[in-house]
Amino acid sequence: MLELDGVVGLLLLGFWLFCLYDVITSEEFAVRNLPKMVWLFLVLIIPDVGGIAWLLLGRPERAWSPTFTYGNPAASSPRGPDDNADFLNRVDRERNDRLREAELELARREEELRQREERLRRREQGDASA
Repeated sequence: MLELDGVVGLLLLGFWLFCLYDVITSEEFAVRNLPKMVWLFLVLIIPDVGGIAWLLLGRPERAWSPTFTYGNPAASSPRGPDDNADFLNRVDRERNDRLREAELELARREEELRQREERLRRREQGDASA
């Protein structure tokens, strides 16, 4: 029986320390129903009842919200640049511009090659006729 009392005492001490830490680290504006200092006083003076009251009535709402959501994936994970429509449109425009420039350069080189072949052909025909 004595061992069980020690375990219960340790659990209550841990609960009290958790509640005390939670009150101290909570944002002043987020604490519900009473000012933060009143909650701190209640948890310090009446550890068990004050801790339970803190968890049920004073703890900020955000502390109870899950860190994940099922309905809205945007709320559960950060968006990368590849999820940003503006970024993707800009990347597409830049790629299309580079392709257009490459096609123009290719057409210019083909025309230059055609002209060289034409000059070479004329030169060979001039040599053959002489």
